[in-house]
Amino acid sequence: RGPQAGVATNDTALPESWSARENIAWQTTIPGLGWSSPVVWDDHIFVTSAISAGQEAAPTKGLYDPGDEHGKTKSSAVQHWMIYDIDFTTGKIRWQREVHTGVPPILRHVKNSFASETPVTDGQRVYVYFGSIGVVTALDMNGKTVWTKEIGAFDGRSGYGMAASPVLYKDRLYLVNDNATNAFIGAY
Repeated sequence: RGPQAGVATNDTALPESWSARENIAWQTTIPGLGWSSPVVWDDHIFVTSAISAGQEAAPTKGLYDPGDEHGKTKSSAVQHWMIYDIDFTTGKIRWQREVHTGVPPILRHVKNSFASETPVTDGQRVYVYFGSIGVVTALDMNGKTVWTKEIGAFDGRSGYGMAASPVLYKDRLYLVNDNATNAFIGAY
């Protein structure tokens, strides 16, 4: 977004186009499915993923009718919910941590993943929320778990999975969980 929160200055050193081979500094393969955005702090890039021990339906291209059952999918395979710290300069994985292992208790949409929430950091800790298992975790910048809280996993109103990213403000982490059973906003 740039230093003015959305108004980025024009930098002639930045490429105007790129592809899988053009204007790429590095590439790193992250296993599993994760729809969260990468979060950058200094030379750290944090991303999440859910790695299935079985076969999952691949995301499909094109439009779908959100009112039909096409998109809903239930997984009976064990998943490994992960967070990765990638070196900004080299693309090497600095550390990876498994936050949880188990079978997801809720549905997801075929165009969603079980790791859709974007982590957040203040440069001292990185916070990750996996709504599909109802777990929020704080880790230090070296990947050591500081605390974990189980808050419950609930199917959303459409049964398409979760994707509400946490927000960090001062000394609190805020989560919104809009679900069909017991919707809530939590501050931790």
